[in-house]
Amino acid sequence: MRSFPIRQVAYSVPDSFLTLRWMARGQFSWEMGELPEGLYLRIVHGIGRPLCFRLVPMKGGRLCEVEEYTVSLTAGGVVIRIGADWLALTFERPDVLSIAGSGLGLRFDLPPEKFEYVAPYSPVRCLVNTYASRAQFMLEAQRGTMAVDAPYETKCCRYIHCDFQPDGSGHLQLTCDHFEKTWRASPRLADARRSMAENQARFDAFRAGFSGIDPTDETAELALFVLWSAVIPPHNLVKRRGVLMSNNWMLNVWTWDSALNAMGLSLGDPALAVDQLMFPYDNQAENGLLPDCVNPYAVVWNFTKPPVHGLAYVYFLRSVMTEAQVEPLYDGMAAQLDYWLREADSDGDGIPQYNHGNDCGWDNCTPFEVGAPVEGPDLSAYLALCMEAMADMALRLNRPGESAAWREKSKSMIARLIEHSWDGKRFRVYQSGTHRVSPRGDSLYPYLPLVLGHRLPADVFQTMAAQLKLERFLLTPYGLATESTASPCYEADGYWRGPIWAPPMLFIIMGLHDGGDEAFARDLALRFLRLCRRSGMAENFNALTGEGLRDPAYTWTASTYLILASRYGLAQSDPIA
Repeated sequence: MRSFPIRQVAYSVPDSFLTLRWMARGQFSWEMGELPEGLYLRIVHGIGRPLCFRLVPMKGGRLCEVEEYTVSLTAGGVVIRIGADWLALTFERPDVLSIAGSGLGLRFDLPPEKFEYVAPYSPVRCLVNTYASRAQFMLEAQRGTMAVDAPYETKCCRYIHCDFQPDGSGHLQLTCDHFEKTWRASPRLADARRSMAENQARFDAFRAGFSGIDPTDETAELALFVLWSAVIPPHNLVKRRGVLMSNNWMLNVWTWDSALNAMGLSLGDPALAVDQLMFPYDNQAENGLLPDCVNPYAVVWNFTKPPVHGLAYVYFLRSVMTEAQVEPLYDGMAAQLDYWLREADSDGDGIPQYNHGNDCGWDNCTPFEVGAPVEGPDLSAYLALCMEAMADMALRLNRPGESAAWREKSKSMIARLIEHSWDGKRFRVYQSGTHRVSPRGDSLYPYLPLVLGHRLPADVFQTMAAQLKLERFLLTPYGLATESTASPCYEADGYWRGPIWAPPMLFIIMGLHDGGDEAFARDLALRFLRLCRRSGMAENFNALTGEGLRDPAYTWTASTYLILASRYGLAQSDPIA
């Protein structure tokens, strides 16, 4: 039973919108404000305030300071300890937090914002309604006592303290039951220790599915937990099981992140992988546009994301998808291609465009300083791979004529990209219509067409690969910086202006491998694997120091680690740097 870093990852189980998270001052400043550091119960359904309760251990009726106790996290749950006294917290069901303890009590501390209130239902049960989080909870002491201190003023309580103390024998058992509309009593009494064992067993079964991953690789186990704990159930606008980008603050399923997670999950959980690939198609617009992101209460249409779904199919999902699963993907991808080819080429030159950096996923990268719309060369490369995927799927659906047509379209798209955007030394990122380029920056972005691998002319492939091997350009000890470290536009924590990110690392490594430069592909893969062993599953990383940046537990980083670990491996005894 392996422990995971409580200050990086949140605890949850598949199909739950609830998480337990240690929140340090400054790390969640937009959410915490002046609230104290500690363990918090949060809700990650994407609406309202994620923060619900601060959970504070009590000993002898006194609140404990954070320095007095330790908190550990495993796939089974969270354990708080003070000497021989303990509290165990886990999920009896996805919507029921179960807590058991010996020698310790627990306070549920909710900071009211607008209409929060408590309604006592019995001496051991109370309803807590938190409008700020769009959630309701039934708290119940099944063993021990409950005391509520929540003075009501006009529209809400001034503060809410729900204290649970152990019984005369020193034991405590309680539940925190989340519900949206109507509460129903649980059919069985909660048993936190039993639930911890069950949840650990569920994770172990998930872990066992990834047979290609070294079982001694502790970083791979962290990656698997980050994915496993971020699975949400179908609910409202979410039509199938999805994987959040994070349980921390990236609380949506973004359209290209889900494709990255489909690739990683294909190694051990094909059903969940297919769900991630198909996820954005459930809300596809009539014109074929895919949304930017989805949560149970919102579909965002202001932006979209790059069409990497063909790439995911060609390189990873083809072998795990059945013909029955292929048909809806074929129809959805045909409409997706139609959108990009028909509605995203305002100057009619046959090279589709992004209207904003957010659409390509490289939100603020320097090539987009030229101004919208931008003919990103990666877009044509992704579309060519979508067309190749369509050709393969058409054959599987017994449509040979359509397959041949799609294959020709793919080849034509690549030829058009090279004629239009390759200047003999690199791919140019043009503003659509004017064909101007950004006067600033030296970005990794124009190298993304390397994902085409063997489909590129040999001279184009070799020229780009040689440039990426140059020291003090984009290559660092930890991987490929998104902006050259020598560029005046480089920013250590500049999002897509410097940090190392998982998607470009994966795409370029895949393309190098496919194009025959296996030595460089392996070199880059090992740099990234060591980076994750050093700094975890962060959203992105400082290119020069390897420090994890932004969200500390991001699922596409986890997926990328698993893919590269399964292909290239990294002995646990290997040096980190």
